Amino acid sequence: MGTVTFAYLWVDGDDDAWEKKFLKAFKDSDHTPVRVDGYGDDIKTGRMDTINSITTDYFVMCDPDDLIEPLHYNKAIGYLDEHPECSAVAFTIANALSDGRVYGYTNKGSFDLETLKRDPKALYLGVMYRTVSAQETINALWDMEFEYYEWAFALVIAKNYEVKKFSDVAYTHRHHSRIPPTIPEPRENLIMYEETVIELEFKGLL
Repeated sequence: MGTVTFAYLWVDGDDDAWEKKFLKAFKDSDHTPVRVDGYGDDIKTGRMDTINSITTDYFVMCDPDDLIEPLHYNKAIGYLDEHPECSAVAFTIANALSDGRVYGYTNKGSFDLETLKRDPKALYLGVMYRTVSAQETINALWDMEFEYYEWAFALVIAKNYEVKKFSDVAYTHRHHSRIPPTIPEPRENLIMYEETVIELEFKGLL
């Protein structure tokens, strides 16, 4: 079975109690999450640097205040092992309040690139990526500054590689207010949310 890194990014304002709940989910699994401290200058820098440092076959980027079902990810590892043409496996996400009460779901139903162009959250959170494909993608995006970097990353992955969607609820996203915010400060070269698809097409990446 391929190797995997569960990396979770920690910033000032994250909650120690929530981190303990996040880690508790891994108690009976074969996986040990890796804590990454800080985002660097912004969320893009932190995620790109983290992905470039990963040496396992696959990885999942997590937030320490969310909840994850690690055993579901063995299914994703098995699929990626057997399907080298696939570079990402996504699960259904449960959306919850800060107290853990679920009020809805994301990533239900089928997936394709056109869907992702319309819906930034069609490939969002709890995705297991093939490391080499992800590293090639972030290098292609390295000099571009996006307001919503994770959407740009997912779009290019979906354009160049097969993406598999499972219906299992493997990740619970708990909404909260994080301090400091993880959105980069406005600056002259920042590609705004609504310009993401247009700019990627202009650059020949979509």
